[in-house]
Amino acid sequence: MRFADETPDGNYAIYPQQYLDYVSSICERLPAGVQSIASGKWYFDPTDHRCPHDSWLESVTLSEPSSGARSQTKDLSLSIRLLASYHDGYIDFSYKGLKRYTLDGSRLGSVKSAGTAHSDWLTDEFILLNDGLVSHEIRFSSETVWTIIAEDVGYSWVPFGGPKPLGIH
Repeated sequence: MRFADETPDGNYAIYPQQYLDYVSSICERLPAGVQSIASGKWYFDPTDHRCPHDSWLESVTLSEPSSGARSQTKDLSLSIRLLASYHDGYIDFSYKGLKRYTLDGSRLGSVKSAGTAHSDWLTDEFILLNDGLVSHEIRFSSETVWTIIAEDVGYSWVPFGGPKPLGIH
């Protein structure tokens, strides 16, 4: 990760201001969905219920919806649902124009994640790639790392008992 370093005790020092400065410097070139997520200070504020920090993975869905007369045209779709850290709603991510992904769970079952599966969503970054795609790197406290590369990312906050989802697109 560009804006987080592993500390000697195995935790991560996160540099949200440096990241916000980076996002500000490329904001005009970011896809609309990522721009609205990554430029919001609420996204890195753990007191904001919409912030994914310390959320728990509920589901990840990878699908290949098809279209065309013979269903010959395939797209890739990936979505993530998190139980928000305050347990008062869901956070949904959807990846538009999914190009590549790596879901590395090779550290699952380690001492850090014993009995907790992926454990807490520790931190994440959106990085603009040279080809205009966006890389979303996610790190869980279990040392699981996911990298998802897509054209854009959608985000929704779905409060429990609330009227309807607040989508940030």
